[in-house]
Amino acid sequence: MTGSAHRGREEAWGAAVVLALLLLFLARAPLSASFWLDETISAWIITGSGEDVARRATIYQGQSPFYYLLLWAAAGLTGHGELGLRLLSLACGAAGLVVVYQLGVRLGGERLAGLAAAAALLCMNSFQDAVLSARPYALGFVSASASILLLLQLRERFSRARACLFVLACIVTLYAHFLFAVIFLAHAWHILRCPELRRRILPWAIGALVCALPLVPQASNLFSRGGGLVFASSPSLMGLLGGAVPVPAAVAGIVGITLALVWGGRLAGAPWRRASWAFLVPYIVLPVALFGVTVLWRGGSMWVPRYWMWQSAPWAALLGSLLLAFQDARSRRIALSAAACFFALRLLTQVRHLEDWRGAAHEVASAQGTIGLYTGLIEVESGSGGTETEFSEYVRAPLSIYGVTAPIAVIAASRADRDVQQLPANTDYLVVMNRRLGDTTSREVIEAAAKGAGLELEPLRPGQLVTAYRARKRS
Repeated sequence: MTGSAHRGREEAWGAAVVLALLLLFLARAPLSASFWLDETISAWIITGSGEDVARRATIYQGQSPFYYLLLWAAAGLTGHGELGLRLLSLACGAAGLVVVYQLGVRLGGERLAGLAAAAALLCMNSFQDAVLSARPYALGFVSASASILLLLQLRERFSRARACLFVLACIVTLYAHFLFAVIFLAHAWHILRCPELRRRILPWAIGALVCALPLVPQASNLFSRGGGLVFASSPSLMGLLGGAVPVPAAVAGIVGITLALVWGGRLAGAPWRRASWAFLVPYIVLPVALFGVTVLWRGGSMWVPRYWMWQSAPWAALLGSLLLAFQDARSRRIALSAAACFFALRLLTQVRHLEDWRGAAHEVASAQGTIGLYTGLIEVESGSGGTETEFSEYVRAPLSIYGVTAPIAVIAASRADRDVQQLPANTDYLVVMNRRLGDTTSREVIEAAAKGAGLELEPLRPGQLVTAYRARKRS
């Protein structure tokens, strides 16, 4: 059999592996499950006119309205249900798979390298979470990944059209979610190290920064709050490593490589691999250092996978190249197949813990004689500049989008004692609390404040991520 025929068989087999993983992922994806907390805010933001969407996104999310306007337009076709609002992110994920495939092909010199990179991407928690959420992360991911691919192509051959697309991808990345801008540090590294790129791309890059000036107030507001950014895990070295390294994908890669070595595989030393690593490593190291130092400096905590989506494409291409780092085709098939089997087993046994706001809303609606009491699960300190009525709609969104019309008092974790004290006595309440974001600390704060103010709590939904208590405040 000729070399081209061997390659064709390898590529067909690699495509079958990726397709099987993709179908398994989609079969296990809870696309119609209840919105989780942030998605309920997305659903609320896109109710009303385009002007309402732009204002709400800016005021209540502190972000560019770009994604929310796209979601608002798409919802006119797909509907406002869970599946309908998630289709935009799913489409961005599909486009991201194509971009990562192209990146793998460019760096690996063969289509199988692109397929291995796509398989590695499917193994990443950050990718799975982003494409299944009605949030801007998948859009930021595909635009950031496209900017990496375009810069790689510009290094090989400059063209004005490609430079224009590179700048456009950078601008979309900024307007999708400005936290993704940390990847521009690696862009700058490659541009400044290449004299031709420095001469020809730098003016285009400056133009992209000028286009980003409208985002400065939102970014400034985010970092000025510093310690208020505590809606994720607490800062720690392990938290940083857990966010910076796609652990499941890395473990799958290690399993595949180990089995291939055990069965006699020999690592190759292809020159392209060193060149690809030299291109990819700055995207993995430099933005992580900037992101980690900035968050720790401001006293915040943002170690959750979706905030690290900007590095998914470089990691996928790197892991894909490792899976193919063998001299013989048999070892390459073993490595990729073992990694795919590990991921498939994980998908089959994995239980996705979703916040059931739909179920909580049903329970609130069916509880007679109660007032829904919402416990500061979102940043109730945000929203300066909005009207009192609209702010009231904002804090009620997780329950109101599922039809709850009962009055809801707000208790913020940061001011729980005061808020509980102000509640009228001799009244029945229903306390609704998010365990994923608040977890034990937030529950302890609310429960301690309730006890100090004479509020008796009786759990109604134990074991659920959205917990409800029946409460009675004595005089």
